[in-house]
Amino acid sequence: MDKNSFAKKPPMGWNSYDCFGWSVTEDQFKENVDYVAQNLKDYGWEYCVVDFCWSYPGVGPIYPPNQKFEEGKFDVELVLDEFGRPMPAPTKFPSCKLGFKPLADYVHAKGLKFGIHLMRGIPRQAVEYKLPIYGTDGITADQIISGEDCDWLNHNKGLDMDKEGAQEFLNSIFKQYAEWEVDYIKLDDAARPYTLGRRKEVEGYHKAIENCGRPMVLSLSPGAISHQTAPVEEGEHFVKFANAWRIKDDVWDNSKHLRDIFPIASKWVNFIGEGHFPDCDMLPIGRLLKCGGFGGERDDKLTVKEKEVMLTLWAMMRSPLMMGGHLPESKEEALKFYKQREVIKINQDSTDNKVIVDDMKYPVWGAKVGDTEYVVYFNVSKSSLPKIVRAKIDGSKAVDVWSGQEFKIKNGKVCFTLTKNSCKLIRIVK
Repeated sequence: MDKNSFAKKPPMGWNSYDCFGWSVTEDQFKENVDYVAQNLKDYGWEYCVVDFCWSYPGVGPIYPPNQKFEEGKFDVELVLDEFGRPMPAPTKFPSCKLGFKPLADYVHAKGLKFGIHLMRGIPRQAVEYKLPIYGTDGITADQIISGEDCDWLNHNKGLDMDKEGAQEFLNSIFKQYAEWEVDYIKLDDAARPYTLGRRKEVEGYHKAIENCGRPMVLSLSPGAISHQTAPVEEGEHFVKFANAWRIKDDVWDNSKHLRDIFPIASKWVNFIGEGHFPDCDMLPIGRLLKCGGFGGERDDKLTVKEKEVMLTLWAMMRSPLMMGGHLPESKEEALKFYKQREVIKINQDSTDNKVIVDDMKYPVWGAKVGDTEYVVYFNVSKSSLPKIVRAKIDGSKAVDVWSGQEFKIKNGKVCFTLTKNSCKLIRIVK
């Protein structure tokens, strides 16, 4: 099974993290599925993803809900089956006591695709209780761990893929996910630090997807604590074994996070290709953090121009597009950014994506869609002074994609002003 054959274009969809963290419930998830189906599917949005800790009962603010283990028991127990495989917590997903198949059916009935989040490794609870590994003769969870654990959520232990039973455990969970008809996997704590152990685990997840026989997009996430970036020197490994991989920490709705992504993105542009896409992170646009934490529930704090910068870079980068806001309560002034057909087309169909000017303050990017050329000028300087740009245009017509207005070409150039945290995305007609 060729992983690139079922993710030829960057995945587009909605993920529960930015608005619900680990606390999303079945009803809240369905509300957003309904919204995507009714209002956004026609624009290309299709994946709906339950984010982290879906086997952890209860709800709370977005901060990782770590477990305590004292005197041989956990303060809060994950919902696992007899083989240590995570199951949906019925307190949050009442229709899914036997697995996510009912929720996947709901999503599929809307003409959309269903995804779930996974933590790398095996539940620590399975390890402490020495639960058996499905499909093996007497191997237990405590016999297949590596000690390379996540530093921000202690639910799982890393797998030692050189030990008998480790691949069998991954095969067993993906056997379930195939039965549940899952289409998309967000694998957390995987993209950095990209140690040998993590590399082998990623290979194991890739192999488990092949073994289960159901196409599933594999998207790697780094988690949120370390401030390292995904290592560019491992780019070919990401390309070979994953469909998408996060290149940076979580991106939230502030100008610093937006500026910080540019020098990182420029290093990854040569790894864009059919079935493999560097991931700039979710789009924190709309109604955020209904679960609380990180400043509490709010509409996103990005300006209109900053939203244009974000969508434009994500498009030129061909990053996966995952909406983060609670869609039914997001304002139309935010939702309109998810309905930009031309920008989405650049994201989905562009080629020859490149950095023309690799500048920390005023980068310039280019791409093509068929015979149409696009060039974008960014101002991500910290200075409040505007930038005057005189751009050479090799064509008969130049149009500002975001405003729809045609530029006046004089002596083969167009002139415009870029204010702080803004961009001009130009369509050039020959």
